[in-house]
Amino acid sequence: LPVRQQTLRAAIEWSYSLLDSEERRLLRWLAVFAGGCDLEAAAAVCSDPGANRPILDNLISLADKNLLRVEQIQGEPRFDFLRTIYAYAQDQLVASGEPQLAHRKHADYFLSLAERARKGYRGPERTTWLDRLEREHDNLRGALSWLLAQGEAATASRLGDAVGILWAWRGHDREGRAWLTRILAVEGDVAPGLRAKVLNGLAQFECQQGDLDSAEKHHTEAWRLTRSVDDQRGMTDALRGLGHVARQRNDLDRAVSYWRESLALEHALGADPFHVAGTLGLLAAALARKKDFGEAVNHVRQALAIAQDVGDLTLLAENYLTLSEVALAQKDYPQAREYATKSRSLAIEIKHAYGCAATDLVL
Repeated sequence: LPVRQQTLRAAIEWSYSLLDSEERRLLRWLAVFAGGCDLEAAAAVCSDPGANRPILDNLISLADKNLLRVEQIQGEPRFDFLRTIYAYAQDQLVASGEPQLAHRKHADYFLSLAERARKGYRGPERTTWLDRLEREHDNLRGALSWLLAQGEAATASRLGDAVGILWAWRGHDREGRAWLTRILAVEGDVAPGLRAKVLNGLAQFECQQGDLDSAEKHHTEAWRLTRSVDDQRGMTDALRGLGHVARQRNDLDRAVSYWRESLALEHALGADPFHVAGTLGLLAAALARKKDFGEAVNHVRQALAIAQDVGDLTLLAENYLTLSEVALAQKDYPQAREYATKSRSLAIEIKHAYGCAATDLVL
C-alpha cells in the first residue's frame, strides 16, 4: 500500500499536507475547543486577520474533505472532530507555537459568553441561555482549567461566578463546588465584591449538600467583604444565603430575620424584581412553617405577580412550589398537590433539576 495508507496517522498527515495555509491554520486552531464549537465561537477564536476567505468557507472546505464533522443543533451548524483527527490537530497546534494565543482567545470568548448568559438568563430567555451553556460545558471547563493553570485568579473568578448559574440550575452541584473551591485557592488580586460572589456561590452548593458549617462560614465571609466596600447588592446575596443556612438548621426566626434584612436592602437599592420575588418566596415558605399563613400567602402572591410580570418560568415554578408548601402546612393536601404539580410541570419544561426534586418531596 502507499505509505499514506499504512497507518491512520499517515493518512491524516497526507490529508493535512493537501490543505492550503488558511485551512491548516484553522484546523489546528479548532483543536483548542473541547466538544466542538458553533460558528460564532469559531469566528471569535480562530479568525485569521490575513485570511483571503471567510471562515465559513474554510470550515465547509474542511468538512467536505472529511476533516471536520458538522451537525445541526436548533438550526445552527456545530463543528467537531473525530477523536483521531482532534489529537493530530492538537499536536499541530503545539508544534506551531500558537497554543498560548489560541487558549487566550478561547478563554476570553467563553468568559464573554458566560457573562452574557449571566445577564440574559433572567426572564423568558433563561432556558435558552442555560441550554447554550450546557452545550459548551466542556469548553467552559477547558477555559477554567487553562485560567487556573495560568494563575489568573480574577479572570477565573469571573468565569466561575458566571458559570455558576449552569451548575446551580442544572444539578451540577458537586462539580460547581469543586471548581469554586479551586478558584478560591488561587492566590491573586481579586476585588472584594468578586471574591464575595464566588464565596456565595460556593456556600450555596455547600448548603444544598448539607455542609452547613462551611456554608455559613463562606456566606459570612462574603457578607464581611461586601460590607467592607459598601457593596449592598453583594450584602443582599450573602444575607439571603445565610437565611438558607438558618432554614436548613430549622432556625426559622433567624432565617426570617436574614430575609427581611435582605429584602429591606433590595428596596433601598431600587427593588430588583428577580431578587425581590425570590426573597418574598423564601419568606413565605418560612412564615408558613411558623403558622403565619396570612402573611405567607400575601408574600407569595406578590412574588407570583412579579414572576408573571417579568415572564420568568423559574420564579413561577419556585413560587408555585412555595404555595404548595403553604397549603401543605395548612393540611390542605389537594391544594398542595395542585400547586406542586404546576411547579413540577414548569421545572421539567425549564430543565430545573433542583425544582423537580423539590416537588417530589411534596407530591
